[in-house]
Amino acid sequence: MSKDRSTALQDDLRRLVTALIEHDPSLSKELHALAKTFSDDPTQVDILYVCQFIEGLGYILYRYFSKLGLDEDDLELLEDQLTNLSELISMHEELETPMSEVKLLNCASRAIFLVKIILEQHAVERTEIVIHASEPAEEAEEENTVPKKNLIKPSELVTKCSEYVIGQEHVKRAVATYLASYYNSIVHMENTTRPSLLIVGPSGTGKTYIVEQMAKALGKRFQALDATEFTPSGYQGRTLHSILEDIVSYNKGDEVIIFVDEIDKLTMDVSRDDFLKKVQAELLKVLESYSYDTEQKCCFIFAGAFEKVRKTKTDGKIRKSIGFGSSSEITSEAINHDDLVKGGLMRELVGRIGTIVETNPITDDMLYDLLTKPKDCVKNHYNRLFSDQDIKDAVSEADIQVILEKVSDKHRSLGVRGLKSVAEEHFRDRLYF
Repeated sequence: MSKDRSTALQDDLRRLVTALIEHDPSLSKELHALAKTFSDDPTQVDILYVCQFIEGLGYILYRYFSKLGLDEDDLELLEDQLTNLSELISMHEELETPMSEVKLLNCASRAIFLVKIILEQHAVERTEIVIHASEPAEEAEEENTVPKKNLIKPSELVTKCSEYVIGQEHVKRAVATYLASYYNSIVHMENTTRPSLLIVGPSGTGKTYIVEQMAKALGKRFQALDATEFTPSGYQGRTLHSILEDIVSYNKGDEVIIFVDEIDKLTMDVSRDDFLKKVQAELLKVLESYSYDTEQKCCFIFAGAFEKVRKTKTDGKIRKSIGFGSSSEITSEAINHDDLVKGGLMRELVGRIGTIVETNPITDDMLYDLLTKPKDCVKNHYNRLFSDQDIKDAVSEADIQVILEKVSDKHRSLGVRGLKSVAEEHFRDRLYF
């Protein structure tokens, strides 16, 4: 499967390089040098080489886009993706494991697709038809009469989402990029694997709400599921497959973003290893059946706190820090795919996860912003209630400070839900009339 994907990527790259050279001859020298290194024999495919080629092409186009003065957000997204690709190339050169190969190909696919999105959004003439032609270039002339489909721009999704979600900018960008890439690939009927996204973070940091608002910005249906409710076939309860069948049937074929929370609760437990392993295996089967079919209408995003994984990772750093000459400061490291495997998720299931992004803890400044800035914030909500009931005493700065002072650690862990609970108690007497 990996070799087939690598061959498809190489064919895609040939068309892309040809289109770019025709579009701007100034790129000819650098791109011809890259193109000459392709093997004429399609059966001789080196996965690592193809990904290194994409890395080189990406940086050529990054410099080219920079000279054109294109959108800084797009450039930053491309730079981040190329940096990630470079790191995975180095990792695969050292490990050469099936998992590192899958992760490398997933990242390479996202990088090249991001290049396509940038090219098409900035109206690079003729490139769109050649890149996405499924037949040879001479047959692509017939497609000139087909109107260009509108592509989803991640930065626009982030802007819409930010009207309701304060902070967690890196998470919003990761989710927006993932969803844009996913749905843009469906527009072009690209029959390629679509790795899932994992959001890691404690309850109350906005994981569900970010994805829900992104779904609204896209005009897609949103469905949140709790992984702890899944049961394997043969057990009492609902399997993920039967749940999805109901969701698809209920939504009458509309596209649905499936948000599966508490995925960390499926990690192996001594008392329930066999049960959880079967649930994970069925989840993997569902992902594989939905990931390769452009007709399927479900997009998956996973989330979980992974507190045990985080604790194990932190404890390991503490043990390593003990001794002469060691640093007394323990810094938090990002959770990676290997941590998930060590934490109890099946290696094959982890291989279906592309990007892992972690939410930031809720700070006092974020709590204040959550109360006052979003369109549906607590302050605006109660001001509307007061106005509707002819209560002139609007929410004051003093009210906000009192609410913040009442927020305990328990409420803080609940995020916006905790703030609403405190605010409801604070305004209860004033709303009674």
